[in-house]
This record gives sequence, C-alpha cells and structure tokens, in this order.
Amino acid sequence: MRTILITGLVLAAVGLAHGQDRELLVALDRARFLDSPATQLTAIVRSETDGKVEEAEVLLALKEVEGQDYVRIEFVRPEEQAGQVFLVTPQGTFFWQPDLFSPIRTSGAQAAFGDAAVGQLSGIRFADDYEIAERRQVLDKEGNPLLELDLRATSPEVPFQALTVTVDVASGQPRELQLRAVTGVLLYRVLLTEYAELDGDIYVREQIVENALVEGSRTVLTIVDVSFETLPDEAFDPARLGEG
Repeated sequence: MRTILITGLVLAAVGLAHGQDRELLVALDRARFLDSPATQLTAIVRSETDGKVEEAEVLLALKEVEGQDYVRIEFVRPEEQAGQVFLVTPQGTFFWQPDLFSPIRTSGAQAAFGDAAVGQLSGIRFADDYEIAERRQVLDKEGNPLLELDLRATSPEVPFQALTVTVDVASGQPRELQLRAVTGVLLYRVLLTEYAELDGDIYVREQIVENALVEGSRTVLTIVDVSFETLPDEAFDPARLGEG
C-alpha cells in the first residue's frame, strides 16, 4: 500500500509544476528509511581507494526525543576507531572519542569513514532540510521513465546545500542522489543499489558512495542487522558522551 502511495505521488509530481511538494519529499524519505522512531542498525562500511580496501562496522541508533530527531553513530571496528561517536542533533553535529575530555562540534559534511560523510551515514532527510527547486522527467537506458528533482537546502546548516534525486516512476523508489556544493560542483554520487523489506517496511539496504572528485574512490554502505532495542535519551546527549 505504501509503495502505491509513493508511486502515485511521483506520478502526480511529473504532471504538476508545483503542489504536493512536501508530501512527495516525505514519501521519498519513507521509501528509504524504516518508519520506527527508535531503531538500531548495524552497518558495514567498505572503503575502496587506489586498490586499498578498508572496512568498518558501525552502530546507527535513531531516536525521537521531545519531538526532534537524533542519530548516534558509534564505531565498533576497526580497533583504532572503536568507541568513536558522532551525534547528529538539532543543535548540531558532535564528535567524541575515548581520549577526548569533551565532544567536539563538527559538520555533517565531515568524512566519517572512506567517502561516507557523517550526514550520509546518519541519513539525508529530504522533507526536513530541502525544498524542490526544479523537476523534470527523463528516461533511463531501457526507456523507463524517471523523475529528477533538484533540491535546495532550507538552512545554511545543512551539510549538502544542493542535491539531485533520481526516482524510478514505476516503483516510486529513489535510485541515485547527486550531492553538490553551494557552487553546484558535484561532490558525491550515491547509488541506492538494494532495497530490503522488514515486516512490510521498505528501506535501503545497500548504497554506494562515489567520490566525484577522486576517480576510482568509492564507499559501500550495507545494513546487515536491524534491532528495535531502544537506547536511553542520555545516549543522544553530547554533554553525556563518555559516561559509563
């Protein structure tokens, strides 16, 4: 049922110059992320650059606290990064590791591992941070209709100020994101290569981040486990990082 709704909104967007923008962006977010407001995901991040392969395992915890969304990214391995934490909060993005006295304020555009920025690991939410600037209908190599949406950030705090999302009209699922700098320069291509289903809830299981500025450099993000164990609110408080 949800797929039918998303596809209907995509088809409506193809035919309308404006209107239903907010509903479409919300639907495209729901097409990529699990609906649960408190979820833990285990992800493997594989970086490939100049023939060198490195791998990390991270725990992604998402929670709604007092009506606002928080994301905690904690490294399990490699050993030299184990215990490092990025917190993405409405007040900003913070970094902490065991040898720090207090967390450091950072940016969602900072690389977390390989070519995967903090903002990519935590999830790029269209409806929260963007508005539709332009739309157009194109065809893929097989002649299937696609919808391209140019999005612009609604706040200067958003890590990627502009992006283009390509949506498969038939399924209503995003296929690719192009992340751009303020100047319009392409920074990353994010290919959404595999969707999975959990109790009827569709989400992106695998995505490939290609560095547009470094040829042959890419990072593969794969969700390997989903848990609905809830972390306490304190785990999402920058001031309490490192406690216990």
